[in-house]
Amino acid sequence: MRRYEIKNGPISIIYGHEPSTGVFLSVVDSRLKYDSEAADEVNKVSRCAVGIEGSYLDLYTGRRGIGLQVDDTTMACFLERYGVTRLSISALPLSIQHEDSLLSLPNCALCHFTATKHCKGCQEVTYCSRECQSQDWLVHKIFCQIEEDCPNDLGNNNANQRFVQALLLPESGDDPRFVYLPLTPDEEDVDCREFIPDDENSSSSRYRSDKYSKKLNPKWDYQIIYKDDDYDRKNHQHVNASVDRIQKAKLKVMSECAGNKDWDEDIEKMPVYWRNVVLVVKTNKEDQKYEDVTLLDVSDISEFLVKAGIKLSQGNGS
Repeated sequence: MRRYEIKNGPISIIYGHEPSTGVFLSVVDSRLKYDSEAADEVNKVSRCAVGIEGSYLDLYTGRRGIGLQVDDTTMACFLERYGVTRLSISALPLSIQHEDSLLSLPNCALCHFTATKHCKGCQEVTYCSRECQSQDWLVHKIFCQIEEDCPNDLGNNNANQRFVQALLLPESGDDPRFVYLPLTPDEEDVDCREFIPDDENSSSSRYRSDKYSKKLNPKWDYQIIYKDDDYDRKNHQHVNASVDRIQKAKLKVMSECAGNKDWDEDIEKMPVYWRNVVLVVKTNKEDQKYEDVTLLDVSDISEFLVKAGIKLSQGNGS
């Protein structure tokens, strides 16, 4: 269970999440609590006017709880009304459907609320506030000036060959870069053998983002493509230093958003599952077509690397 409190004089905003209740919000006024020294008529008003312990608003998103059950978007709206920052809301397990997303307005790379600022470095990634931009910089600085292959040099031998842009995470710890992968003739798969060749001892494996979380991104499904080599993993060889760097940066951002002050200890415990070269591609959830990975995807991809890496390391990835 995670529980947070914002105090403003006699008013307390209590929110958090737990398995059965989901995300919850209670607004408590200490002046409305039952008082054993007060007159019976006074306490009668308190009992009739408010809920438990002086709360006059109780919301929850889970299966059961105190007060009114609401959907995730409504919960996010009331959390923001009562002073919970967007950054803190983004750390809660909420799947938020923003009305402005229907108008194709840009969303903040960190909290996914409406964005009003662009990164001056890449001019592509957007944020809703200086706070979110500053918080996300640990991760974004790894990708801000990312290099990419020139698509004009590809497919010269076959004008009908179609390519998609993928994210390449080198084993050596060099900066990530965008590369172009050829699609198979039926365009239902990508050919990654240039970067992850098959051999007699190992082959490429894939891990899809919807295996660990349906809420990572409502539109895209990300796939991590990596060399599946049990010998390397068991003997701690060929650890992907690029992924390790990204995981540690993202874990710090996620921990600080969630109010975890002990993120240093969490980072030291962060398992390194990914070995050798790693590629990340994405497909559209509606038609399963491959699309280009862009800078707008790296925040979600970084979170995916953290959570999927933990899950696989614990033997829960199948």
